[in-house]
Amino acid sequence: MGDYTPYDLIAIKNNKIVKIQVKTTESVKDGKMIFNLTSRNYYVDKKYTEDDADIFYLYCLETEKSYLLPVKKAPNGGKWYLRTQPTKNNQTVGINFA
Repeated sequence: MGDYTPYDLIAIKNNKIVKIQVKTTESVKDGKMIFNLTSRNYYVDKKYTEDDADIFYLYCLETEKSYLLPVKKAPNGGKWYLRTQPTKNNQTVGINFA
């Protein structure tokens, strides 16, 4: 559809276009995958909105697994964490498990 769009892929579901932004893991540390959900350039980190994309397609390079996250459920900040292992204190409230 063109260069410089705020999404990487499109899909059609029920005759509607779905805009997809692809993100890979920034790192995997302490039992969690870390994804950066912003668009970075030399000057600014831009947060994605529902006008930019509908879904994040998250891919972990180390585990070779993928996840879908609706943009409207993404955090306001730029990072998204998915746990691959339980926390040290076994906390489960507010934790996103892969």
